[in-house]
Amino acid sequence: MKIPTGMPQTRRALDSARADCRGVINKFAAFTAGGALIPLPALGAGVDVSVITNLFAAINERFGLAFEQIKHYNADEQATIRSLIIENGSGIVGQEITKEVIFQILKQAGIQVTAKEILKLIPIFGQAVAAGISYKVLKDIGVSHLGDCYSIGLTALEIRSEENTPRGGSDGECLPPKDEHYYAKILGLTGKLTRTEIKKRYRDIVAKYHPDKVQHLGKEFQEMAEEKAKAINEAYDFFRERYGI
Repeated sequence: MKIPTGMPQTRRALDSARADCRGVINKFAAFTAGGALIPLPALGAGVDVSVITNLFAAINERFGLAFEQIKHYNADEQATIRSLIIENGSGIVGQEITKEVIFQILKQAGIQVTAKEILKLIPIFGQAVAAGISYKVLKDIGVSHLGDCYSIGLTALEIRSEENTPRGGSDGECLPPKDEHYYAKILGLTGKLTRTEIKKRYRDIVAKYHPDKVQHLGKEFQEMAEEKAKAINEAYDFFRERYGI
């Protein structure tokens, strides 16, 4: 797998990006905690759309996962990014910040807000409407998003490393496809397998690709999620038959 050039190409570069973004998160959170924003009673915890937009954009860009960056990757690189985003269960990474995306961010942060209230916060004529938000809430939102970006970057490095490592006989031929190792990789299973572990892992991973989880991501992501779900079900059927689940 070729990692898009805009993404960290080594583990050191990936860890450096994470360290940089931790500093960015602290700065944004400190800015918010300084009382620079105007409280909006309509929201319980409150949120500043411009702060969240800029914070997510900064983190995305540092990992090569910003919406504008992805648009300039070639078709193969874009397919790689879409696959990694879905596999890591993130519906926000690489997305343009829209009303739906903001709603999703707040929902994941446990902030109860209606779609009508979100509309009030969308920038109007280039001027964002601000609302108070606590240091902890903004930091938690930023750290969660950073974790998603880091996980995507790490997964990309691990896949590339595995693909570059010959497996099988001394001649370097790969193992035949669709064996137990192949299906275990799809489900993210490692070590000694048990029926309980297989069932639990299947339930956890297939839920990530449920239509309700990806309906806001656009047609391409939805189609890819559908293909992933088919592969997951095929893997589970393999283990059901082999282990008598």
